[in-house]
This record gives sequence, structure tokens and C-alpha cells, in this order.
Amino acid sequence: MGPAVRGAAGLLLALLFLPLGAGVAAAHGGGAAAPGTSIPRVLAVEPAVPGLALVVIEGGTRLRLDNHTGETVAVLPPPDSPRGQEPLVPTGSSAAWADSRLAGAPAAPPRDGTSAWLVPLLVGDQQVVVHGDRTWPAPPLAVPWWSVTVAAALGTFSLGAAAAERGRHSTAATAVAGVTVLVVGAHVLHVIGSSLVLDRPASVGVVLAAAGIGVLCWALGGLGVALTLARHPMGPATCASAGTLAALVTVFDVAGFHSAVLTFGWAFDLDRATTVVTVGGGVGLFLTGCAVLSATAPAPLVAAKPLSGNDVA
Repeated sequence: MGPAVRGAAGLLLALLFLPLGAGVAAAHGGGAAAPGTSIPRVLAVEPAVPGLALVVIEGGTRLRLDNHTGETVAVLPPPDSPRGQEPLVPTGSSAAWADSRLAGAPAAPPRDGTSAWLVPLLVGDQQVVVHGDRTWPAPPLAVPWWSVTVAAALGTFSLGAAAAERGRHSTAATAVAGVTVLVVGAHVLHVIGSSLVLDRPASVGVVLAAAGIGVLCWALGGLGVALTLARHPMGPATCASAGTLAALVTVFDVAGFHSAVLTFGWAFDLDRATTVVTVGGGVGLFLTGCAVLSATAPAPLVAAKPLSGNDVA
């Protein structure tokens, strides 16, 4: 099997997952309501209780309580209200719910820029109050994020085209392996940050479930880097497959370039940056694969011209 056939097989593997990858990306966030223009945040737990954590999840639509206190934790309802969806959380468990005290945010921030809220808890027999507020992050400027994404794609393709022209022993081929590490690493970071705001605490299983078929691009990326550094003919094409799949499962998250609030556990700009690297670098790696296929494809056979009577004479 020649290099062109092996490269074609690698690209075909990525392209076969296009419909499934798009479906995974479209389902990002687990079907929760789309984030709005503001988000609650937890400021303090008074008094502090070791092992108790309250997390804003799913873009601010719900809260998650993680209980490792050794006591059962009850979320108390608003004053003069019957118990509704407020959970009773045994020790060692977690629970997520939509709290009415965080709902009904105004469309615009108050004059001081924040809106306070509190949620009372009962940890065993101890009264505890969770204090929080609501903030309105400034909407991002979409054009710079899109510009950097396009630049990442073009820059990656420039390296890939040079690697295709100069061969697998070139410095450019090593650079393609480095870009693959960046793309896969950005995708891993993107998935971990997204898993922090799900209705279950982050764990290896939760992260892998959140990644879905994106786990395959992690494996392809590692394999592609190893093959490329070993100067194997299939290395750049395998890197291209990894980048293509990473871009496919992340492409719908470019909507974050236009949204002020994202379903991400760390800084929202970090989420946008990982999307830039994954989508931009992934598209560039896909184009790299096309360049590799073009450079390694065998020359077309030219049919011999039949001899005429005059040629024989």
C-alpha cells in the first residue's frame, strides 16, 4: 500500500465521522437551555463547611450541590414557600436543580452592575447560607476571534503545504506534528472546561462522555504525532485525520464568538481560545492532508499510441 493510499485511508476515516461529529457538536451542553446575557456566581458560603460545594452550571440555568460533608444537606425553599424542586442531598452525592431565587433576571444590569441572591441550606442541624450575585459579562467582539481562527487555518496549511513539498524528513513535517499537539490539547482543554458545568461532578468518566467521539481524535492525534516524528509516510495524513475530526466536533462552538455567556467552567475567553485553535488548526490540518495526498499521488498513466502503418515502415 503506497503513501497516497494510506493517506487517503486516514482522511476517509475522519470524513466518515462527519455526520456523527456534527451531531455531537450540535448536542453540546446536554440539551440545556441556551445561556442568556447574564450569569449567577457563588461568592461565599457562611459559615464555611468543609466538603460542601455549590456550582453554577449549564450557563447559569441551574445549580449543582456536591456534598462531601459527612452530613445530609437540605436546600431550603424561599420563605413562606412549600418545598418545590429543592433537593435533599445525602453525603457523598450531588444534586442539580433550577432555583427560583436565581431566575427572572432583568434584561439589563442594575446600576451597580450586580444582582444579589442567597440560598439557605441545612447541613445536618447547622444553618448555612450561600451568598451570590449575578453579573452581565460584556459581549465579545466576534471579528477578532473569527480573524484569528482563519489565520490559524492558513498558518497551519502553510506549514502543511511545505511539509508535503519537502517530504516527511523536513522540519515542516515536525512542525505539523507540533500543531497537532496544540489542536488535540486545545480540544482536551475545551472538553474538560465544558464538563465542569454539567449536572455531575467532573471525573474521568464524565470527561470522556462529554468528549464523545472526540476521544478518537485524541487517539489519532497521538498516533499521528508518533508516526510523523518517526518519519513514517502515514504520519502527516494521520495528523490531518485527527485535526479534521477535532474541527468537526467543535465547529458549532464558534457560536461562542458571539455570546457573552458560555457553558464553560473557566474564563469564557479561554473557551473561545480553545475553539480558535481546535477549529482553525483542525481545518488547516485537513487542508494539509489534501496537500499530502496531492503530493504523493502517482502520476497518471498515459496510454501508448498505437503504431500506424507509416510508423512500422
